[in-house]
Amino acid sequence: MFHDILSLLESEFGLKNNHLLILEALQHKEKTAVSLVEDTGIPLGRIYGFLNDLEYQRLIHKTSSHPAFYSFHHKKKMIHEFITSKFNHLLDIGAKINSQLEDIEKEESTTVINNSNEFVLSSYSMLHQEHSIKILVRSSSAIPDFYPFDENGLVTIRGAIEETRNKIGKQTFTSGNITTQLFLKFQNYIKQGRKVEYIVTKEGADLFFSIIKKKFGAAKAKERALQIISQLKKYPNSVIYMTTDFVPYNVYLSKTKAQIYLTSGEGFIVGFTSNSRGVVEFYDKLYESIKKRVTPIHPYLRKKLKEFSR
Repeated sequence: MFHDILSLLESEFGLKNNHLLILEALQHKEKTAVSLVEDTGIPLGRIYGFLNDLEYQRLIHKTSSHPAFYSFHHKKKMIHEFITSKFNHLLDIGAKINSQLEDIEKEESTTVINNSNEFVLSSYSMLHQEHSIKILVRSSSAIPDFYPFDENGLVTIRGAIEETRNKIGKQTFTSGNITTQLFLKFQNYIKQGRKVEYIVTKEGADLFFSIIKKKFGAAKAKERALQIISQLKKYPNSVIYMTTDFVPYNVYLSKTKAQIYLTSGEGFIVGFTSNSRGVVEFYDKLYESIKKRVTPIHPYLRKKLKEFSR
């Protein structure tokens, strides 16, 4: 029966065979290390390590005499204390793991974006915290670089975009002064030398320039194209690519956060923001897969210059 108990201690609690040999040798009589070497066959140079293990785990008692004697007299009490200690240790570990899991859940959060204001606040937070952002957009009306880097010019172009919102539907962005402030924030972010990389659809860029041409004329549209080229040259940390792929939604990406949103025909925004590693990695892979098929924006802008010069 006692041997079966020791076998369970070995299989379930990590005791080694040499530990069991020592416990069996101490069943009925206390002994010195030298005596235990003779009884167990464990070399003297190794037996002290096993004895220290058993003493630390409260399975044996060691006297303070010289030479020291080791005993296992109160087997039931010592085994019970050993098992209780192991159980409490596992409870402590379990509590720590659960606490860490709760921290992970708090850290890896997903927040729903219900309206334009929440979108702007979330974007402000990303701009404040991050030093590099990648943006995938359906419409170039959502790219701050497509607007003048001054508030009056920005508001003028934004006004033209907003006037056409009801006719354009899904190709437009949110409206209002809060959006203007967000665009200015983005432009300041770029002026500070932080890196912004965009992928915009050709369809979205065509729509943007068609609005400018219709509202202000070909000369103004040409001027806007020239200013975009000038701004990109002045701020090389801002890079724009163009894709002909279908882009179903807009994505803002940093190393630690992903923000995904859709706009309705009235400019109403819905989406979510997440700092879950899995979510960020998924949308980053999507971005990079589209990037493999993009072209720089400059050839497109030069083509527009020729078109508006006719």
